[in-house]
Amino acid sequence: VDFFGVQAEASIVAFGQIRACQLIEKDNVGSWGQSRLYLCQHDNFLTRWIFDMIKTPKGWQAGNLRFDDKFSEGLK
Repeated sequence: VDFFGVQAEASIVAFGQIRACQLIEKDNVGSWGQSRLYLCQHDNFLTRWIFDMIKTPKGWQAGNLRFDDKFSEGLK
C-alpha cells in the first residue's frame, strides 16, 4: 500500500490530480496471475496504470504496479 501511495503521488506531481479511472483490459496468466490495465484521467494528461496480481493460498495480492504515459499501448 505504501508503494501505491508513492506511485500515485509521483503521477500527481507529473500530470495533476487523478479525476477518474477505467478498467480497460484484463489478462489472465494461467490460474495464478492476472494483469489489469486502467486508464486514468488526470488534470493534464492520461496515464496507464498496470497492476500485476498474484493468487496465493491466502488470496490475491499485488505483484507489481507501474504507471506511464503510454496510454495507447494496452498491456504491452
